[in-house]
Amino acid sequence: MNKHILNRLRFFLFLTIIIMGVLVSRLAYLQVVQGEIYRHRSEENMLRVLPITAPRGEIFDSEGIKLVSNREGFTVSVGEIPVEDKDRVISFLSEELDKEVEEIERVIGEQRYRRYEPVRLKTDVDIETVARIEERKMDLPGVIIEVQPIRTYVYDNLASHILGYLGDSPVSSRYVEQWENQGYEYKYGDVTGQEGIEMVWEPHLRGQDGGILVEVNSAGRHIRTRDKDDPVPGNDLYLTLDYQLQKDTERILEEQLTYLQEEEGYDRANIASAVVMDPNSGKILAMASQPDFNLNTFNEDYEDLRDDPLQPLFNRTIKGGYPGGSTFKMATGAAALEEGQVRPGETLRCQGSLTRYGVTKSCFRGTVHGTLNIVQALTKSCNVFFYEMGLRVGINNLAYYAGELGFGRPTGLRDIPGERPGAVASRERKFQLYGEGWVPGETMDAAIGQGFHEFTPLQLANYVSLIANGGHFYRPYLVEKVVSLEEDIIWQAEPEFHRIDVSDETLNVLSRGMEGVTQPGGTASFMANLPIKVAGKTGSAEIARGQPTHGLFVGYAPAENPEIAFAVVVERAGTGGRAAAPVAERIIRSYFGLNDLTDEEEQAELED
Repeated sequence: MNKHILNRLRFFLFLTIIIMGVLVSRLAYLQVVQGEIYRHRSEENMLRVLPITAPRGEIFDSEGIKLVSNREGFTVSVGEIPVEDKDRVISFLSEELDKEVEEIERVIGEQRYRRYEPVRLKTDVDIETVARIEERKMDLPGVIIEVQPIRTYVYDNLASHILGYLGDSPVSSRYVEQWENQGYEYKYGDVTGQEGIEMVWEPHLRGQDGGILVEVNSAGRHIRTRDKDDPVPGNDLYLTLDYQLQKDTERILEEQLTYLQEEEGYDRANIASAVVMDPNSGKILAMASQPDFNLNTFNEDYEDLRDDPLQPLFNRTIKGGYPGGSTFKMATGAAALEEGQVRPGETLRCQGSLTRYGVTKSCFRGTVHGTLNIVQALTKSCNVFFYEMGLRVGINNLAYYAGELGFGRPTGLRDIPGERPGAVASRERKFQLYGEGWVPGETMDAAIGQGFHEFTPLQLANYVSLIANGGHFYRPYLVEKVVSLEEDIIWQAEPEFHRIDVSDETLNVLSRGMEGVTQPGGTASFMANLPIKVAGKTGSAEIARGQPTHGLFVGYAPAENPEIAFAVVVERAGTGGRAAAPVAERIIRSYFGLNDLTDEEEQAELED
C-alpha cells in the first residue's frame, strides 16, 4: 500500500472516530442529561387530559323553589387531528354540526395556544348527531364526544332578565379581570355567564372542572384511561324573588298589555315593567319587564330577539328611563315642606291653570280642583298646586330633594349588571344636553315630573319604599345567600341602609296624601274595594305631542304597616289610573293571597 493511500485511510479513520465521538456524546447528552425531559415529552405525546365540566350551581327562589338547574347533554370537541385527515374530518363535522368550515378551522386553530387539550365545537348536540359521529368514530381521529352538564331554566321565560344566560367565552373584560383575580382561568370555548345573575355571580356558580387522563395512539384514538379527577360543582344561589309573585307579576303585565291593545285601542301599548320590593330590607320580591324571552331557546332565537323593535332583551326595570309624571309630586312636596315654603294645613286655590313668567300651565284636562292643601293636592293630583310649589322652592332645591329620594343615581343594585343612574331635571342637565340656560317655566314642568327627568322603575319603587319605611334608603338586592355543596352558607346578604335628609313630619304628610289616592275622591279610588288599605300615586307621563302618555302607579301596602312597595310603568297606554293602577291592584292581590280579578272585573271597578 503506498503512502498516499495510507494517509487517506488514516484521515477517514480519524474522521470516523470524531464523528462517532460526537454521536456518542450527543446520545449520552440526550439520554442522561436530558433524558427526563424527553421522557416527559414522550408521555405527553401519548397522554391526553379530557376535561370534565363542573355542573354550575343551581338557583332557587326565596322559598327554595328551583328556578335554574342542569341536565346531561352531549358536546362535540376536537383534539389534534392528523394532517392527512384534517380536511375530511372538518368537512364531515361541518355538515353534521351545521357549522361553516372556516368557523371550525378557527376553533381548531386555538389549539396552538393549548396543545393537546380538546376544544369544544358545539354543546347540547342531539342524540341522532352523536350516533352518526359514533358510527364513524374510527374514521374521525381527534373527534371527542363528551357528556357535559347543560343549563336548564325550569320555567322558560320566568325572570329572564334577572337570571341571564350563558355563552361561550367571557364577554366583559371588567368581569374577566375580576374573575381571574379570584383565581379562575378562562379559555376559548368556556361557557360563562353572559348577562344577569349568571354573569355577576359567575365565580360562585362556576365550580371547579375535573379531568380524565387517557392514553391515545399516534392517530389520537383513545386506548385506555389512566386517571380521573372528579369535578366540584358550583355553589347554589338563593334569591329574594318570590316565585309565585314573580310569575303572577309577569302574567298580569302581559294580560294588561293585551287588554289595552284589544279592548282600549292602545295599539302601541306593548311594553311594561314592574318592581315589587320589601321596603324594610331592600329585598326585591318581583321584577318583570315585558316583553321577555325564553332562556332555554335563547341561542336559537338570538337573531330574532336582537332585531325585534320591541327590544325584548332590554331590561326596562333597571335600564328604562321614564319621566315620573305625577308620581314625582311627593318629591316636590318634600322639597316645599322641608324648605318651609308650605305648611301642611296651608291651602291654595286651583282654577284649572296657572300663568307665570308668560307661560300658562294647566291641570289635567283643565280640571278645577278649588281650594286644597298639600295632602288633598296629592290625593287629587293637582298640577297647579305643585307648579306653585316648584316655583317657590326653585330648581336647585327641587333637584337636591329628588337626589335625596334616590333619583339621578344608581340605587346600588349589584346582583345584575347595567343599572342606569337616570337623571334629575337641573340647570346642569339642560346645559349638558342643549348648551342652554334654565328658564322658570321649566321648573314648573320639573315639579310635576316632566321635562328633563329620567327615572327607572327600580328607582320609583325604591322612592316609595323610602316614604313607606320612614326615610331609610335600603340598597336593593336579589341574592339572599350562597350555599355550598355541603349545604353550608358561605355568604349571606345583610340589609344596607342610610337615613335620608327628610323629616318624619314631612314623610307623614306625604303618606297621608298617598293614602287618599286610593280612597273615594282619589285618582285610584277603585282600590278602596280592597280589604287592605293601600297608599299610592298615579302618574301620566307625557312623552311627545300626539302620543298617548305612559301610565305609572307607585305605592305600598298595607298603608299602616307596609310589607311591599311597588312601581308599575305601562308605555303609551294612557293614564296611570287606568293603565298601571289595575296592574298594581292585582299584584297586591297576589302577594296577600286575595282573589285575583279578571280584566272585565277590573274595568268594572274603574267605572264605579
